Amino acid sequence: MADSSTLFDLTGKTVVAVGGAGGIGGGVCEALPDFGANLVIVDVLENDAARILKRISDRGRKATFIQADCTKPEEIDRMVEKVLSLYGRIDVNVNFLGTTVRKPALELAIEEWNRVLHLNLTTVFNICRAVARPMLTRKKGKIINYSSVSGVIARKEYSIYSASKAGLINLSKVLCNEWAAEGINVNVIAPAGVKTEFNRKYLEENPEIERRLVAEIPAGRLGRPEDHIGPVVFLASDASDFVNGQVLYVDGGRMVM
Repeated sequence: MADSSTLFDLTGKTVVAVGGAGGIGGGVCEALPDFGANLVIVDVLENDAARILKRISDRGRKATFIQADCTKPEEIDRMVEKVLSLYGRIDVNVNFLGTTVRKPALELAIEEWNRVLHLNLTTVFNICRAVARPMLTRKKGKIINYSSVSGVIARKEYSIYSASKAGLINLSKVLCNEWAAEGINVNVIAPAGVKTEFNRKYLEENPEIERRLVAEIPAGRLGRPEDHIGPVVFLASDASDFVNGQVLYVDGGRMVM
């Protein structure tokens, strides 16, 4: 039996966090170097990434930032090549990407549908394929895709978001089915509502929306970015080596309502 004290140790593992400068991603990425990870934050948000890197540095840790627009396949390829040149391998890929347009289905423009679907599903598909190639060569790797409880729950005015996040859940299961025998784990984290630096002001200005969201969660509060540190570390670590094709709901009980 392996030394169980190191099950959640990410020392030496290269973790590529796409969308890692965002709300949930930023909170998780700030903590990952504390577990020993060689963290690479990939995002278009240079200023937000810089703030996260400073917080990491202030604690005596290190991380790397690669600015890339991963909606473009050539940017994904460039990013992967850069990571491999710096660290020689990709052990873990976490995809925090996500956007939405909230409208009744009849009011949703096809351009809005295409934009959300491209980021939430097509872009993540392209990233998974790009990082899987070097993982498959090594016969080992972890991919963690961020979906949402909206990928399972059908709520009014969330047609494109729900469709894209449901698609991501099933895409991840298919990739598990294709790659599990080659040593690759593909899992999903599905949050309920999370209060982040990016939506805090909006929620405070619209307390009725926050009250409605909280009323749907048995825990009686919205999620916080730090609620996601443990789940990501678990799925990134050796502790989850036999966990594959699963959806981990980080939702305060939302899915039992």
